[in-house]
Amino acid sequence: MSYRNATVALCLTIALSALSATASADPVAEAGRQLLDTNKEAVVTVRLVVREQLTMQGRSGEATESTSEVTGTVISPDGVTVLSLSETDPGALFNMMGMGMEGVSIDSEVTDVQLIQLDGAETPAQLILRDQDFDLAFVRPTEQPESDWPYIDLDQDGSPELLDQAIMLNRLGRVAGRNHSAGVIRIESIVERPRQFYIPSRGETGASLGSPVFTLEGDIVGIMVLRAIRGTGGGVSRMLRSGDTMTPIVLPAIDIREAVEQAPERDEVDDPDKPVLDLEDDEAEDEADDSQ
Repeated sequence: MSYRNATVALCLTIALSALSATASADPVAEAGRQLLDTNKEAVVTVRLVVREQLTMQGRSGEATESTSEVTGTVISPDGVTVLSLSETDPGALFNMMGMGMEGVSIDSEVTDVQLIQLDGAETPAQLILRDQDFDLAFVRPTEQPESDWPYIDLDQDGSPELLDQAIMLNRLGRVAGRNHSAGVIRIESIVERPRQFYIPSRGETGASLGSPVFTLEGDIVGIMVLRAIRGTGGGVSRMLRSGDTMTPIVLPAIDIREAVEQAPERDEVDDPDKPVLDLEDDEAEDEADDSQ
């Protein structure tokens, strides 16, 4: 082969290799990388100090305090952050599911909240709203920020179809240096009644409560929360193992928007004697309507 022909052949080989690499690029992976790069500053760590007290047959035990770090999603420029209520208030989950233990309850109180941003900066925050029906809790910086927080606009929402792929963003724990992560899930089911929500593909989604989920086009689908209902007997261990009583879901952005609209104004919350607003649990009413 002549030198010229060899050069042409080499150039063709390089061009074909580049074309093949481009054709084989994973568009889902590329979408996930883009979404993470664009939105990771709005996916924060929320450090919570929770005081819990167990009551049995009217007698209260000694109160204990625990500290945990969970994922939160910033949804407004003034730093309002949404997270899973069951991550902030284990007692609410215990009481809501009705563990079949009459006279037993757990009272929980969030005594300290810190928002930990991408650069490690910590901002004191306050719990302003709880919605047990949707497993939502909202926190907000105690002081008006000097500049806007990076946030995810819930108005830019999307509606995936059954078996569509979606991207879930999360912030890992201290053991992983609080790095951000991105995962690909599929929409395995779309529940229409009593309210619409999405069932994600099986996996470690339960460890990602509070994480935002996006379509591949970049629209926000909703937030990962825990849906739980009252059990009908069979013991605590059976209920906790069973998908009949609780499952991770993607709660649509519209429901989160409607809930946060009821949050009290900043000057109302700054009063230490003002209780955190609890939205009325209307799940039972909705289920009754659905059965008719």
